[in-house]
Amino acid sequence: MSRYDLVMFDMDGTLMDSRAFHQKVFYRFLNQYVGNITEEEVRRDIGATVREIFDSAGVPEENLKELFAKLDEFCRTQVMDLAGQIPVIPGAYQLLEGLKSKGIPCGLLTNSMQAVTENMLKAKGLWNFFAGVSGADYFSVNKIERCRKLQKRLHGEKVLYVGDTEMDIELADCMGYDSCLAKTGYGWYEDETYILQVLRPDYVVLELKEILKFV
Repeated sequence: MSRYDLVMFDMDGTLMDSRAFHQKVFYRFLNQYVGNITEEEVRRDIGATVREIFDSAGVPEENLKELFAKLDEFCRTQVMDLAGQIPVIPGAYQLLEGLKSKGIPCGLLTNSMQAVTENMLKAKGLWNFFAGVSGADYFSVNKIERCRKLQKRLHGEKVLYVGDTEMDIELADCMGYDSCLAKTGYGWYEDETYILQVLRPDYVVLELKEILKFV
């Protein structure tokens, strides 16, 4: 019998090595719709929420809703050439296939826009592994609230959350989930010591396929 009835994943840095992809997307978008933004400025802000990236670019509060809508359309129509180039982190397919064979449903929760998330997952053949996917939009940038809704929709009670940053482990703790730090060499975390000694995830894996040993 499985230890968990739902495994929730972060996406960027956990399942996909997508930092360069997001830098290219926001560099294209911000220069098209906001103003002259340098590649270094975009690189500095990658890892923040979309709202934080817009704030850093100087977007006024009253323009945020319109710009989110433009970003959504942009992600649906102008990033497929980039989405196909994203490397999937080694072991991701094996892990997701293994969870599927065990009958454990998977959810995905990310701060990436919903449209770009769908494009990324479909481009890399990952979409059908997930029973539910929650990306950000103007009305749902709060990851904790989206997490609650996704858990409720997927009827999870014993949940494992797999992520690669401080925020992911903090989210799991807030939600009462067991947590797993994906320390695969592709993660976006900033302070490993803080994660391991203060946040203390329940599991730490160096390869994604190791997760199959304890679910």
